[in-house]
Amino acid sequence: MTTKKTAPDGLNPSKMTDIELDVHNLGVWDERRTRAADLDMWSHPSFAEQGLEPFPIRYRLITDNTMLDLTAYDMMMPTDIPHWSNGKKAEQARKNAKNFHVFEAATSMKPSIVWLGVTNSPPMQVNVMAHAVDGHVALCAINFLFQECEPESAFNRFALWKQKVTKLIRDPRWGWEGVEYILDAANALDRHVGWLPTIQGRPTDDQLREQLEQEVETLRERIKIEGEVSVAEEKVLRKKLQAVQAQLSRHPIARTNDLLGYLADPANTPNMLPEARMLVSIIRERARFLQPVGRTKYMHEGWASYWEKKILTSAHMGIPFAWAFDLAKAWSMHDSTVATSFYFDPYSMGVRVWEYIDRKYGYDEGEVEVVRPRLMGVDGEGNVYEGLELENAFMSKRLALFESETETDTLKYMKRNYDKFFEVARTYEDNRFLNEFLNEELLEHINGEALNWAARFMTRANDLLKRTGWGPQVIFDPLPTSVDDLLAIIQTWLQESQMAEMYHENMGTPMFPLPPLILQHIAQVLMLVKSFDRNKHAVRKQLVMRTGAHFLPNIYIEDDGRDTDGVLTLKHDFDPTWGPLLQSECRDTLKYFRRLLGKPVRLLTMEQASDRQGNPVGDPYPYEYFIEKDTVKERRLS
Repeated sequence: MTTKKTAPDGLNPSKMTDIELDVHNLGVWDERRTRAADLDMWSHPSFAEQGLEPFPIRYRLITDNTMLDLTAYDMMMPTDIPHWSNGKKAEQARKNAKNFHVFEAATSMKPSIVWLGVTNSPPMQVNVMAHAVDGHVALCAINFLFQECEPESAFNRFALWKQKVTKLIRDPRWGWEGVEYILDAANALDRHVGWLPTIQGRPTDDQLREQLEQEVETLRERIKIEGEVSVAEEKVLRKKLQAVQAQLSRHPIARTNDLLGYLADPANTPNMLPEARMLVSIIRERARFLQPVGRTKYMHEGWASYWEKKILTSAHMGIPFAWAFDLAKAWSMHDSTVATSFYFDPYSMGVRVWEYIDRKYGYDEGEVEVVRPRLMGVDGEGNVYEGLELENAFMSKRLALFESETETDTLKYMKRNYDKFFEVARTYEDNRFLNEFLNEELLEHINGEALNWAARFMTRANDLLKRTGWGPQVIFDPLPTSVDDLLAIIQTWLQESQMAEMYHENMGTPMFPLPPLILQHIAQVLMLVKSFDRNKHAVRKQLVMRTGAHFLPNIYIEDDGRDTDGVLTLKHDFDPTWGPLLQSECRDTLKYFRRLLGKPVRLLTMEQASDRQGNPVGDPYPYEYFIEKDTVKERRLS
């Protein structure tokens, strides 16, 4: 005799609105996702032994238009400070809305808010929950860069900053124009706020000055005593004394790349209005809070893409087979267009690096048993489904899901060791992440994937050309194996496409059936592979350099000029890899810095002469930009 299955009291999908039913079912899936993540992630020693825990999650279901509006804010939070650029970003997002869909977003605050689009399909909704929570939020909870940002107080800080800025805007002495005059200048410098994490125990400028003053006194005493004994020793000591005194004449003693931090210090800008100083401090703290996200972009998107699939295919989830196709499309979303994404897209490149780390360092620890509550569903007539019936009902019925309180399924599960995985998540940022693991072995693997993609497309292209009646001069079957020969075919097709377009416009003949944009992507992939074969080190370097915000120029405050000419000196550390700064950016940086500092500023850098084709000519030479009032002057120093 079988017992009739019953649903929990009051659970009737016919009495629930669509949104109520979606929220209820998402809650059931979230419970199962949480148990799956506990099995793989939160119970891992990297979390448990260090007392780490995931951030609490607050889900928010919002419309697509609201999601687009939130993208105008760097933290996807309307509690961010008001600024004209937010409206500009929102307007641009609405214009581009037809080209993309924002599925989810998550904040790096504690608790973390995860925004979900109401138009996401149920399988995509569950997928992006795993992507956001077990991906982005989990990495924020463990990565070293985020710890200094105090995520538990971030929400209140952002709200307080908005309140302060709004109050100042309402002050008739400031208004929108006055506030944005300062915010525009501070925002232009918000990438120059020093690198996280802060070095602990580093002496302050006052402490360094005190140490150097003591060293001066010691050297003077030694000159008096030891100089009487040895003229040579006196000469050495005086040389040291001059070097220390020269260092003491600099302000600050230790140069700093925290430009906004320097400007926010009253000791450095005594004439700055308190309200302006408050705005500069807000922009600085906000920029430092956002810095970890920019420096872990590849890690974040790759980690989230890895774990969304790992969690949803784990023993605890029991994802219905009816969702398999939609989820497979989501998991291959960033590989389903063009293979150039393998090299440049944070999702596609990032997940390949994490998968490589897993292959290289991960290992199975043995099977464990997982006890999973049985998933059931009830329709509007009170019929309860489970097992295969539930799988079939997913396709045709409006169901409210629930987990049985008495019946469970026991499954075997292979426990995976992720020691290296979590070590990297805890202690790396993008530049180190790719510099270490995007090695020749992984790039050879990626090149193989990319060449297979190119070969598949070119094979289908040959078939299409045959079917549409094109001549043998554009059909290459079988395909050659040489990269150079494949490039020659793409060049032929591109030329034929241009000719066909011209004839189509003049004579109405058919267009060439192969899209030029795809052909250009294939050519780019083949060139990358060819470049890698020719110079592996150079290709790796080019790919790694784009990450971790290391493309930002290093600009330091060398001296405020109080003991010399009264001009503050900024110094750019010239890197031949990146070349000279853009002259327009140098002028803008100087203008904005002068606006906040209130006195003359110079910027020392290096320039590079070039010919008409833009090729460098000769060696870089010293160059100076200078501003005293409104106009930036510049000159070559040698």
